[in-house]
Amino acid sequence: MIRFMKIALCAVLIAGAFPLFGQAADPSAGGGDIAGFPAFRSVRMHLLPPVIDGVITDGLPEGVKADTGWRAAARITLSNGVTVPDAAFQSLKEADGDFLDLSFEVRHDPSLDEGDAVVLGLRPIPGDAPAGFQDNDLVIIVYPFAGKDDAAAVPAGGTPSRVEIWKYAGDGWKDVSAEVKGCFWAARAFAATEDSFGWDLECRIPAGTAKGGDAWVDLPDRFYLYWNVVRVQSGPMPTVSQFAWPRRCPPLSGSLEPDALSPAGWGRADMFDAAVHKGLWIDPAGITVAREKTPETPEDFTIVLDAFVPSLHDFTAVVLNEATRVTGTYEDYMTEENVSVTFRSADWGIAGPNPGPDWKPLEETFAPEKGSANPTKPLSIPPAQSPTMPGSASFTYKSSIGPQAPAGITTVARRCLYAEISAPAGTYFREPGAYRNMIFSRLPELEERAVVSVRGYGPLPEGKSAFTYLLRTEKKIWMKRKAAGLFSGPETLSIDGSEEQDASDINSYFEWTLHGFLLTGEILTVRGRSYAAALPTGSFGYRVNRPTEVLAWRESVGGAKALDKTTYVLEMAADDAAEITTGIKTEESTGLFFGARAGGVVPVSLAAGGYIIGPSACLEAGIKFTQILSFLLNVGYAYLLDPAGGAGHHMFSALIGIRAAIEFSPVFYMYLQGGAFGYTPDFAVFDLGVDMGLAAGINLSRDLALEAGVNYYLGFLTADGDSLLRTNVGLILRF
Repeated sequence: MIRFMKIALCAVLIAGAFPLFGQAADPSAGGGDIAGFPAFRSVRMHLLPPVIDGVITDGLPEGVKADTGWRAAARITLSNGVTVPDAAFQSLKEADGDFLDLSFEVRHDPSLDEGDAVVLGLRPIPGDAPAGFQDNDLVIIVYPFAGKDDAAAVPAGGTPSRVEIWKYAGDGWKDVSAEVKGCFWAARAFAATEDSFGWDLECRIPAGTAKGGDAWVDLPDRFYLYWNVVRVQSGPMPTVSQFAWPRRCPPLSGSLEPDALSPAGWGRADMFDAAVHKGLWIDPAGITVAREKTPETPEDFTIVLDAFVPSLHDFTAVVLNEATRVTGTYEDYMTEENVSVTFRSADWGIAGPNPGPDWKPLEETFAPEKGSANPTKPLSIPPAQSPTMPGSASFTYKSSIGPQAPAGITTVARRCLYAEISAPAGTYFREPGAYRNMIFSRLPELEERAVVSVRGYGPLPEGKSAFTYLLRTEKKIWMKRKAAGLFSGPETLSIDGSEEQDASDINSYFEWTLHGFLLTGEILTVRGRSYAAALPTGSFGYRVNRPTEVLAWRESVGGAKALDKTTYVLEMAADDAAEITTGIKTEESTGLFFGARAGGVVPVSLAAGGYIIGPSACLEAGIKFTQILSFLLNVGYAYLLDPAGGAGHHMFSALIGIRAAIEFSPVFYMYLQGGAFGYTPDFAVFDLGVDMGLAAGINLSRDLALEAGVNYYLGFLTADGDSLLRTNVGLILRF
């Protein structure tokens, strides 16, 4: 009984508003969980179908472009409230109808493991079916990796380490992996952040026995579909997490084999040409909060949701419309009518299941302005203009009265926000709603309290005195700078070209996300190894943009026990919540630099006469005030030798100047230097002139560079106009 309650509650979290079914629903009925398989059409911007090589969208090697063939596909994402979803699925029917293309994009995986898998379930019937398995049901399990925790071990086009194809016949499962024809698989993995991997799997499967052989099945235009990304996390507490569609399906337990699946909750797959494909969705970046600026409003006020500062609030969600229907050889874009949005909010951090006790209708926290309502007023959403330009409509809830804090809401001021789409029956959804659990800031130091909740997850696992809750963190660091070429205008260099850049020459970015997992007490055995089942409960995070060079980012978690540098654990009673602290600090570049150089000096023309080349040394200090220009102070000493063997010539010098640097790569740069130069030989006379220099440098590290250069000095005060040529090599230390 306890296990049943636990599975049901997990399913409620995953499915949101979708109920569990005792019998599979008719997939010909509209709405609900639907995966479209639109027929590929050779239209602008995607002229060729996908290439099954593991290359899909992001994390691509230099020079490799995203596969535009997937632009024609339907897409389902399992979002988590931060900028990158946990998993995404794409589906497409090839133009000849003989094959189906599928892709899986998996992110936030802290390790690549042999237990990582994608499970695919197919039931080739169009109408109602019994809840149990029946003849011709197919289950496919793909294991991309052989256990090497190294993204380089799985380049583009990598063959999965193991593929199992099972077919139900009579009263049991038969392994038909060796008999099926026409299946193609390709995997790829890459380092997505400092602490996590991303991996992709592309599949091409037959639509029928004509290409797949007798061991395959004939898939009708409407059939049942299930998929599940099984993600093993190794480390101090090995676990396994599942990201399944339909979202209402309970997690698998026992052993990862066909009998672990339950077709009762499988969704609808539709590849009928006249059907509606793709659908409505909300990009988390399209959920915004505009707030009246007050003296108490922090710098990042436009994206802060502060529930305890009375002010005007506008909550907006942009709903995107990609709905299409194929008519003949054309793909028609459709208008969606009577669409509205419902907003809910919860304490900043990771709340319990939604809907559930943690999630409050927005009007309970922010009283509505006159004429505003939650759900919002229904609107029509215009059709898309192209595969890359969906239709859109903005839905806004306005609050003009000071917020009311209902019982159960803590003193944590920040709030998480959820926007859910409501539409008439039969409307297709890419995703029914989206979370906005990110804070965007430009502050050099950030400290926030956050709540981690297990309210709504029901009783404790059998034999346990508390819930075990894991927090896994990951960070991504990148920088954008403007570099001016010799014969070109400014060019923006970036790891992530999608980022908006500040007006400054250098912008440093830091994205830090925290992902929650609840240990359910269940065990899943994968490829002979048993793992504790960890239910994904949500994510939250921060993105900080500093208009300067940041030497180091320091993140911290307080109130939770650290298992390693990225994993934390909490113990909580049933229906309890814990408050933690999260912080980010920066160590920023001051622009100061110091250097020491040694070399030689050649008297091109010297009034004292009779001297030859000698050694020289100098110390310098400066400050960089733009990406290109620096202000410089330099003091030096040189000793000119007397060719006759007499006393040498001591020279003391000082320079005040400006340096202009040009970066040719992150490693190599050159600079031009000019300024006022003064020197005195043996303190007998003083001369003043100009100094011009040219040098090249190599960055040995972020803080240290090796430079070599030459400087020419021309004096003005002495009668003969002394001139000197100095060469030098030195080390430069930056702060």
